[in-house]
Amino acid sequence: HGRAGGGLAIESGGTSRDIESLGLAANAVVGFQSVCFGAGSSASDDEEIDIAEAVKRVGWYAQPFLNSGAGCYYASNWNDGILQFLQRLFDGETSKACFAYCKVDTIMPFSSDRTKELGLCSVNFGGTVTRTSYRNGVKTVREVPSHRNFEVAWVGNPLLTMQHIIK
Repeated sequence: HGRAGGGLAIESGGTSRDIESLGLAANAVVGFQSVCFGAGSSASDDEEIDIAEAVKRVGWYAQPFLNSGAGCYYASNWNDGILQFLQRLFDGETSKACFAYCKVDTIMPFSSDRTKELGLCSVNFGGTVTRTSYRNGVKTVREVPSHRNFEVAWVGNPLLTMQHIIK
């Protein structure tokens, strides 16, 4: 999970440096399906977070992979979101076009690398939702008011295509 001081702390004990040492292939695509903070929001968020917090969290996740050579980072909390992204990428679309299939909240230059962009999508279903969370191994289920959740995030070279990846 992201930490207050920045950087990525992996639950099994790894750090951002461990990811950066992976030596990914140039322009690799890194994808996450349903990971807390990876797309901005977390199941443990009791209140709505703002775009600035979502951008910070996504940056914590994406940065070490980009430092390791990745051309694109994508995270989705939708059931098959990563599959939709990859299908469109394999169909020849740019990484930015693959991301932008949902309601986009923002697309902006990525703060630490202006050759890349960061995009966020959110949803708010209204009413109440059932929130299931785990803290210290304890499962909690409760009804809470729905609020905006950042569900899809992308950071990458906006022109990256499968052609760049397979070189």
